[in-house]
Amino acid sequence: MLCWPPIVVPTGRELTDSFCRADPAIAAVFARTTFLPDNRADLTGVNLPTLVVECAHDVIAPREVGAYVHAHIHGSQLSRHPGPGATVAAVRRRGPRMWLPCRPRGADAAA
Repeated sequence: MLCWPPIVVPTGRELTDSFCRADPAIAAVFARTTFLPDNRADLTGVNLPTLVVECAHDVIAPREVGAYVHAHIHGSQLSRHPGPGATVAAVRRRGPRMWLPCRPRGADAAA
């Protein structure tokens, strides 16, 4: 699960450019690491306010993914948007309050 503050998240153009410049072997490792793990079982352990944001034309995650994530995170909100611009605008409207530090389950007990 990624929890990045807005200042850290690259723009779409920067991300696209970095993928195009990447060494193919390194890009393959990144793709396997990013897209193959199955973390569905972790969703029920999320106990922070969660906004699931999805774009109607997302080429990576179809609408069923957002619906699944929303259904498996107790108390989450699902926000659907018609396109990337509307999705970005919705995230910006939420402001900094939507960015919380991530801690693994049980981190408080270990401290």
